[in-house]
Amino acid sequence: MEKAKWIWAHKNDAPDKYCEFVSVFNASGKTSVDISCDGDYVMYINGAEVATNQYGDYPHFKVFDSIDITDFIKEGENRIAFNVWHFGVNTQRYVNAQAGLIFEVKSEDKVVCYSCEKTQSRISRAYISGKCQKITNQLGCTFFYDANKEDDWINGNGEGFANSVAVEKTYELNPRPNKKLVLTDNLVGKAVITEKNRVVFDMGEEVVGLVGFSFNASEEVVITGVWSEHFCDDGVTIPRIIGSRDFSFEYTAKKGKNEYRNPFLRLGCRYVELNFSKPITDISVYITKQEYPIEEIEYTFDNELDKRIYDVSVRTLRLCMMEHFVDCPWREQNLYVFDSRNQMLFGYKAFKNGNAEYVKSNLLLMSKDNREDDLLEICYPSGCKYPIPSFSLYWALALNEYLKFSGDTNFLLSVFDKLTAMLTAFANRIKNGLLTDFDDTYWSFYDWTDSNDGGKGKKTNALLNILFVLAVKNYDEICKALGKQNVFDDVVKVVKNGVEQNFYNKENGLYANDVNTDNYTVLTQALAILALDISKERKQALCKAIVDGKIENTTLSFKTFVYDALLSVDKGYKDFILAEIRTLFSKMLDAGATSFWETMNGWHDFHNAGSLCHGWSAIAVYYYNILGVARRKK
Repeated sequence: MEKAKWIWAHKNDAPDKYCEFVSVFNASGKTSVDISCDGDYVMYINGAEVATNQYGDYPHFKVFDSIDITDFIKEGENRIAFNVWHFGVNTQRYVNAQAGLIFEVKSEDKVVCYSCEKTQSRISRAYISGKCQKITNQLGCTFFYDANKEDDWINGNGEGFANSVAVEKTYELNPRPNKKLVLTDNLVGKAVITEKNRVVFDMGEEVVGLVGFSFNASEEVVITGVWSEHFCDDGVTIPRIIGSRDFSFEYTAKKGKNEYRNPFLRLGCRYVELNFSKPITDISVYITKQEYPIEEIEYTFDNELDKRIYDVSVRTLRLCMMEHFVDCPWREQNLYVFDSRNQMLFGYKAFKNGNAEYVKSNLLLMSKDNREDDLLEICYPSGCKYPIPSFSLYWALALNEYLKFSGDTNFLLSVFDKLTAMLTAFANRIKNGLLTDFDDTYWSFYDWTDSNDGGKGKKTNALLNILFVLAVKNYDEICKALGKQNVFDDVVKVVKNGVEQNFYNKENGLYANDVNTDNYTVLTQALAILALDISKERKQALCKAIVDGKIENTTLSFKTFVYDALLSVDKGYKDFILAEIRTLFSKMLDAGATSFWETMNGWHDFHNAGSLCHGWSAIAVYYYNILGVARRKK
C-alpha cells in the first residue's frame, strides 16, 4: 500500500475487542479497497455490507484482500466503514498479534482514501468487548451483542468517534493466495421444538455460515443462542456444554423488531436454539451459507447408493473448505497437515482443475511457520505450540501428490529447503537405527484407535519410523523432478534395517507397533506395504492380515493407506474396498447424515464431542473414481 498506516482505535491492545472505523472519499470509475487486519473485519460501503473474512496468516506473513467496490460507489461523497474484531488470544487457528487495521481505497489507480491517524474510530457499542468467553481452544471466543446500543454509525450517524492511533507494525503485506469466501443463499430453519422459553430450529442439513435471526420483543430480553450438529439421545436437548467447550452466544434484544446477522463467527451446525427469559414472537432463524467458490466435476453412477455416497462425500469436502482446509466446521475449523492431505487428494478428483490453486495456497501456508525444531506446527496458523510429529511427515506426501497433479516445479522449489530441513530434524533423532518418539511437549499421535492415539511412554513406535521411510520415498521423487540430490539415501537404509530388526515378527509375519510388544494394527501393516522394500509374498501375507479383521483396524481417516496398500499388491481387492465403503457410509446415511462423520461412532466419540462433518472422511470421492465406479460425464 502506498500511503496507508496501521491504526487502531486506542492504545490499549486488549483481547476480544471490537472497534469501528469510518472515512469518506470521492471516487468515480473502477474503485477497489486493499485491506488487512489482525483478527477479522467486515467492510461497508455507503451502508451496504460488502466483504468480510480476513485470511488466516502470520505476523511475518501478513495477507491483504483486494476488493472491487465499483458497484457500491456513487458520484460524489462515499462512506467506507469497518468493524474489526481483534481476537487477541492465541488459538489453534490464530496467532496473536498487536491489534490493527490497514486499508487503502484506489479509484482509477489513484489513492483517494487511506488509513491514518485522521481516520475516525471508536470502540464498538453494540458488540461487547472483553468478555473472552471461549467456545473451544480451536475456535476461540464467542460474541455478545446488545441491540439497545445500536446506532447508525455505518452511515455516519454514530457518536463518540475520534482520531485513530497509529500502530507500529512493519509487516510485509502479501496478496491473498486464493479466492475469498462468498456468501450465497440463506438456509432458513424449521422450528422443531417450541417451548415457553426455548425454540430449536432445524436447518435440514449440515451447513456452514453466518447465523442470523429476526423476532419481535415486547421488552428488552437477553437471548442465549446455542448451535449443534445433533440432538442428544433424549431427542430433545442439543448440547451447549461439552467438557470445557461452550457452543453459545448472547444477544440482548431491544423492544420491538430485532433483525441481526453476525458477520464474523462461522457456525458449522444443523441446529440452532434460542433461549429467552421473556416472550418473543415471530421468530425466524437462518444461516447465510459461506462457501469457497469452486466447480465440481460431474460423474455418472450405476446405482443410487453409490451416487448418494459420492454426493455426500463431495458435500463434506465443500463444507470443510474455508480460507483454507478445515477439519470439522463445528468444533475446530483447523488446518492440519494430515487432514488436509486427504482433502487435497480427494479434491483432485472432485473439482475442476483439481482445485490446484486452493491446494497450493494451503501447502504454502504450511511452509510459513517458523518453529526452531523445523517440524511443522499442529495447525495453520496456530498460536498454540503442540505439534504432532507424524503429521510433519505427511507434508512430503502432500507436496509430491500436488507436484504429480500440477507439475508445478516452481512452487516445489520454493518450499524445498523447508521440506529438507523438516526431514533432517527427524534424521537427527535416529539412534541405534531407529527414530524415537518425541517428549511430552509433542503429541505422538498416529490414529484414533486404542493402540495409535499417542499418549505418554511410547518412545519407539514402528509407525513413526515407517512414516519417515515413506516421507523420504516421496522426497526422493520430488528430488528427481527438481533435479536435486536426495540427501537421505543412507539414513533411510539405516531406518529400514532398524524396522526389520525391531518390529518384524518372523513367526506371524506381521510388523508390531512397538518394540518388544505383541501389538499389531492394520495401519502398521498397510504403511509397511507402501514404504518398505519387502517381497511380494510378504506383502500378500500382510494384505491377508489386513482383510481378515483379526487385528486392530483403522478409523475412517486412515483408510487411504489401507486401500492404497491393498491395491498396490492386488487389484482384486477392489471388491473388498467397495464393499467396505458401501457398508460404512450406508450406516451414516441410514442415520440421517447429510455430511460424513469424523469417526463411525459419530457424536458419541471423544466424550460426546465427535463431529458429524469431517473432510478426511470423503473417501468415496477418490476411490469411486480410481476404481471406475464414478464415470466422468462427457
